[in-house]
Amino acid sequence: MGHESASNKSYTSSRTWYCHNCNDGPLNYNLILSCPICDHQRCEFCRVVKVKQPSTH
Repeated sequence: MGHESASNKSYTSSRTWYCHNCNDGPLNYNLILSCPICDHQRCEFCRVVKVKQPSTH
């Protein structure tokens, strides 16, 4: 009924991260290397999340 099937949509993915020191986020994984709130540099303990978004045509 006017809904596109999921197979017809294309998606892009990006990564965000959350500071494990102060829990600030989501922060852009590619652009932000240190937390803007507490200045903690991203490390192995910071949570990284893959975000899937519909592509814009």
